[in-house]
Amino acid sequence: MNDLYFNINLPFYTGIKAGTTASFSGTECNQGEDLINLPFSLYLDKEYLIPRLYITEKIQTAIDASYENGSMLSTPLGTSSLSNNRLNEFLNCLKTKVSGGFVNKKFIEIGSGTGHLLFEVKRLGADVTGFEVGPQAQKYSKEFDINVINDYFRPSHLKQKVDCVFSSGCLEHIIELNSFMKDS
Repeated sequence: MNDLYFNINLPFYTGIKAGTTASFSGTECNQGEDLINLPFSLYLDKEYLIPRLYITEKIQTAIDASYENGSMLSTPLGTSSLSNNRLNEFLNCLKTKVSGGFVNKKFIEIGSGTGHLLFEVKRLGADVTGFEVGPQAQKYSKEFDINVINDYFRPSHLKQKVDCVFSSGCLEHIIELNSFMKDS
């Protein structure tokens, strides 16, 4: 079976700035109009049956520039009324999946963004570590007193067993999904 591709010519959304409601313009990311109108293709991944972004060099450059400038390519949890509701929904879902509570368990969040969700898990007693490529990682790491590694997550980062690895809105940002799933 071949992958099914959809070519799309829509604005390439680069998210909001961490901790604000302001969006990026192309000039703020030093990419001019390329960030605003960047044609892209989606395909249906035949192994995982999820939509995936076909990554070209221009798209990777746009993504890298967005992260470097503090873009939250999806809406960060815990920064508005809507995102607080999403945070609580995700946290309640985690609570139903974790047997025996959170105390003294090790949790990893991939794409911890502003750290709000990771902080709530810490408040429940867990030992937490986040991975976030954007510059907001260090700011929120200090604000919430949580360990955030300013890098892309790779299974090789795990030096010991953890109880839970979770992510909200980041699966689509894992470029090498096959390697990630195999190594995890």
